[in-house]
Formats: sequence, structure tokens, C-alpha cells
Amino acid sequence: MNAPLNAGPASVAAVAAVASVASVASGVSGASAAHGTQTGVVAAASIASQASTNPRVNASGERIRAASLAINPRLNQWLRFHGDGMVDVMPGKVEIGQGIVTALAQIAAEELDITLDQVRMIPAATSTSPDEAVTSGSLSIQESGAALRQAAAHARALFLDAAATQLKVPRDELCVERGRIYSNRRGGNEGGNAVTHYGALAAMVDLNLDASPAFAPKPFAQHSVVGSAAPRRDLPEKIFGTPRLIHDLVLAGMVHG
Repeated sequence: MNAPLNAGPASVAAVAAVASVASVASGVSGASAAHGTQTGVVAAASIASQASTNPRVNASGERIRAASLAINPRLNQWLRFHGDGMVDVMPGKVEIGQGIVTALAQIAAEELDITLDQVRMIPAATSTSPDEAVTSGSLSIQESGAALRQAAAHARALFLDAAATQLKVPRDELCVERGRIYSNRRGGNEGGNAVTHYGALAAMVDLNLDASPAFAPKPFAQHSVVGSAAPRRDLPEKIFGTPRLIHDLVLAGMVHG
């Protein structure tokens, strides 16, 4: 969930650009801290919304890839779907206590129409993660958040195409809810309709292709996850002092000056 203690060089380098905790962090109630519950209002309610403006366009009005996605365009660099319905989200930014793991999870969940419990955030690693340079200031939402929005919107469209083929239902009749894909032709809910889900289609959908900016993310008016409070995934370790973040690393021969 957070950066591992054996984080790679890219993650270690990010420490030099420690973000302002105040940019995302919000308080924990005394009762919550006392009982050790994973609470705390996420400023992703507003922070994640920074990446939820209109799709990026160039001077000609054409949609363009977000900066991080232009450098790391393959969908399978960002997202991985599993048969059990879980979705791995793999940003190149590092959780250093500023709350981005929660905010980025909200962005991915919003675009894919899944719950936060279905999102598994994969810690950044030099060999496998998108190269997003440093973790600094609010750039994690501006860069990684915008990239995830576009990548998830494209991935969702691919899964809808696969579901339409499997269910033999026109694509524009399909709805996605909690990762389940069903036809809305009988009253707009799952009852009595043919149903599939991301996990069942994971082996059919090839994400080894470049993300296209042609797939527009949701308009803000349709958001239900982004803009809402959610438990901060980084708080339990901070409350209990558990070594979990990049600055908890202890290297052989480390000295301090």
C-alpha cells in the first residue's frame, strides 16, 4: 500500500523532493487515533478533483495525453486486472505521508466504476513502475492523477467492448457498477440481466497497448468517489509509528549529518 522498505533508487531519489504534507493531509479525531481505526478525512475530496477538470486539449482543441501518460503510454504500466475483481493501480509516485495513495486510488476507482476496496495500490519500483521522475508538491495529482484518469477511461472502454461481445448486448446499453458490467435494458439495474465483471474479462482484454486520449474521462458531475471523504490509507502506520514509508529506510552504513 505504501512505499516498501526496500524501495528502488527512483523512490529513494524522491525523498529529496518531499511534498508538503499540508497539501493533502487532514486531521484525525482524537477518538479515531485512540482506537487506532483507519479514519481521517481525505483531502482527495478536493485534491483528487484537481485531476478531474476537463480532458486535456491542445491549441487546436484536440485531446492530448497527460504528461506522465505521454512518457509512459502503455496501459499495462498503470493498471492490472485480476480474476477476483481486484485492480492493481501502479503509479510512479511515492507515498511519503501526504495521502496520494488514497487520492490516486479514488481517481482510479471513479473512472473504472469500482469501489475503493477493489483497488490495490502497488508501491513504486524502479524496474516496473511508470517513470514519473520525482514525487514533489502537488505534482502527484497533477501528473499521476491525470494519467490514471485517462488510462482508466481507456481501459474501461476496452472492458465494455469485451462485455458487449460476451453478453451479446449493444455496448451503449451496458452499465458498470462495482466492477460488474450489465445491460440496462430491463429497468436500469442488474436484476434479471446478463452480467459479467472485470475479473471474468481480464484474460480477454489486452492492456499491452498505448493509451489513447480519445477516451474521455467522466465529467465531474458524474463523480461519486472523487469529491467524497475516504479513509486515509497512510494513517495507521503514522499513528502507530510502524516503519512503512520511504523515510523509514535504514541502509547499511547510513550516516546522518
